[in-house]
Amino acid sequence: MKTKILKRFFLVLNGLFFSFLYADTIFFQDGYEAGQDFSGNFINWDETETYGGVGEAYAIDDTVITHTGKHSGRFELSDGTQGGCAYTSKVISWPTGKKLWYSCWLRNGSKEKSNVVVGGLYFMEAYVKEGPWRDRANLETHPPHMEIPDSLFMLRMAYRGRDGERHRQEENLQYIRREKWHHIVMLVDLSGENPFYAWWLNGELIWSTYDSSQGQDTFPPTEIHFGATNLDWWEGNRAEVWIDDCLVTDYYPSSSVLIDSQKIPLSLKVIPNPILRVSEIRFVIPEDGLVSMEVYDVCGREVERVFNNVFYASGIHRISLDLSKFSSGIYFFKLSAGRRELVEKVVLIK
Repeated sequence: MKTKILKRFFLVLNGLFFSFLYADTIFFQDGYEAGQDFSGNFINWDETETYGGVGEAYAIDDTVITHTGKHSGRFELSDGTQGGCAYTSKVISWPTGKKLWYSCWLRNGSKEKSNVVVGGLYFMEAYVKEGPWRDRANLETHPPHMEIPDSLFMLRMAYRGRDGERHRQEENLQYIRREKWHHIVMLVDLSGENPFYAWWLNGELIWSTYDSSQGQDTFPPTEIHFGATNLDWWEGNRAEVWIDDCLVTDYYPSSSVLIDSQKIPLSLKVIPNPILRVSEIRFVIPEDGLVSMEVYDVCGREVERVFNNVFYASGIHRISLDLSKFSSGIYFFKLSAGRRELVEKVVLIK
């Protein structure tokens, strides 16, 4: 009897140990609900920074426009602000796993109140405070590459490579609606041989890349900035940005993480689409296991088995596929992982 009790005790103890060892960690979480102190600093944050240069900068506790709860942070920079900023920051110790997901809900103002004519406006910034202070990765808006309605703004990712240079996303730029809340997630992963960066918009993986540059700039970010973290000086540049429900974790934070703590979702994206010849297939696997991918034509016939029951670790993966042997038309990529399946419709043009 004692032996059975001891066995059960050690099984429970062992389970608790491994649950603790592999537990997901929330490093920081705040929705501005505590408001500001008498000095105008947001409570629960290490710093509330406002600098307007020749213009004006404000960090405001907004109780009217919020995503959840009764408060959000509103950050404003006046027209012509010279290298201005208005943001909240938090020091985050770099974890032993060497990767962090940063997320928040973002709302950009109307073009009349928030616009970039030259340069850029940064909303989220993973910041390095070793050596010359600089950003490691950020989500930003720049003047769009094409004519777009005033109701939209461009959003993309940028990172600083090991060569010390800024590298910006040039494909799959997102043009999203102003005066509406959007969930954005940014990943900085320094755990592998090459640094890996990715970001999601409203639950969809938008862009990911490995840093293949060469150099010694490998310091991890130890601070996170949310708001109008930087606005380049130019007449006509101005900002009105809302931030809410900020989160820093060591796992993928879904848009409903505060409700159900959902982990990495199964996802599939084929880039570009339409395809001219060669495509890049990006997919996210929620847990280690056997994965399969096939390509079907519009009649439902399997025309290509990309891989079958191949083991993939959880996380983000990408492969290239040459479709030059196929005729022009509509095809369907099917990704299977465990009991879950996803299908992506693509168009091949030759």
